[in-house]
Amino acid sequence: MDPKYPPGSDLISKLVLRNPDVVEMITTTLVGPDAASMYSPRPTEWAGGSKSDIVYVSNVSSTSFPPILIEVQHTITPEFIDRLINYSLSVKKCFKAKPTVIVFGTYATRTEISMDFEPTAFEFARGIPSKYWAEKCYILDKIPLQKPQK
Repeated sequence: MDPKYPPGSDLISKLVLRNPDVVEMITTTLVGPDAASMYSPRPTEWAGGSKSDIVYVSNVSSTSFPPILIEVQHTITPEFIDRLINYSLSVKKCFKAKPTVIVFGTYATRTEISMDFEPTAFEFARGIPSKYWAEKCYILDKIPLQKPQK
């Protein structure tokens, strides 16, 4: 492994999430085709010194183009969700709009979180309640999504 990218530093995931093709893929999937070329990554250091992974912000101020907060997390725990809520509230304060949140879980989601999963419009993602801190919160983890039994 390259010493410039030590495990746990999130540097590789942050580089990938800043790639223009990845920005375009994520924003047009979440917001729709009108979001093409409308978003760019912004700094993610918040008041108090906390840092989230990445936030995409539209180049145009519109409720149709909410900020998008993205986190990559090894294990999704209640403590992580607490940090996620704080990041989301920081985005809301900074950009004057509740963000859409995406979490890429790379290992496991704790049961107390997965018990609250809700279906979403996307077959590849589950949601968690986020009414007061995000427009939507999508979790994509390594547990395969099961098709409902008929």
